[in-house]
Amino acid sequence: CSSLTSVTIGNSVESIGRYAFGDCDSLVAITIPDFVTSIGYRAFSDCSSLTSVTIGNSVTSIGEEAFYYCWKLVEVYNLSSLNITAGSSSYGYVGYYAKNVYTSLDTPSKLSTDSNGYIIYTDGEDKILVGYVGNETELTLPDGITEIYEYAFRDYTSLTSVTIGNSVESIGSFAFYYCSSLTSVTIGNSVESIGRYAFYDCDSLTSVTIGNSVESIGSYVFYSCDSLTSITFNDTTTWYRVNNSSDWENKTGGTQVDVSTPTDNDELFVDSYCYYYWYKK
Repeated sequence: CSSLTSVTIGNSVESIGRYAFGDCDSLVAITIPDFVTSIGYRAFSDCSSLTSVTIGNSVTSIGEEAFYYCWKLVEVYNLSSLNITAGSSSYGYVGYYAKNVYTSLDTPSKLSTDSNGYIIYTDGEDKILVGYVGNETELTLPDGITEIYEYAFRDYTSLTSVTIGNSVESIGSFAFYYCSSLTSVTIGNSVESIGRYAFYDCDSLTSVTIGNSVESIGSYVFYSCDSLTSITFNDTTTWYRVNNSSDWENKTGGTQVDVSTPTDNDELFVDSYCYYYWYKK
């Protein structure tokens, strides 16, 4: 049910079966009422827009992969006795993607959706863009955003251009994955890292400029961007490639690479060395 945006589950419901709401791509939030005791295998798997879930106090079992591939499920309210923790794959991955798991409804949500359709998670000074539910195809991201979350625009196939402001410091992995119509990306001056697969399979993308502040780029970041013929680095002096994430994170080892010729860089990032990680010293 790819257009399903909300569900109200009545108090007489005692269980939610296997695959019940799997692949409901537009479902943003769900509350499991107190009378439900079990959630079945993959009941909410692949709900790629789901950002918040409340687990009622009667739930005693959550099936395997019940919330698998719910990439944006950053906030969980757990009213049950289950020991659900952030980052854990237990209990059907319900807390795996979460930034917070709360045990009381008295805890205010950190999620909000602005008038333009941007879903934002605000935690202190961090203002993380989690997703977008608007219909515009040319986007200029809101001021003050510090991070574009993983999968934020995944599969947004009608997106043609995006301008990322100077407040953004990182672009998460898979952030623009399969944005097949994306032709233009403007990256602000504060971006320091671009996650792996961030622009994977952006078929219409023809050129990219990497700003001075970027210090690390993940593997496969421009893989399968078949129209990309020019990658310009504003700072070309000290770039290295490594083939494992540990060296990348520690900025050790690797081979120094000449990235001074924009028209040659597609060979590095799209073709022969696409699986490498990149960093600047």
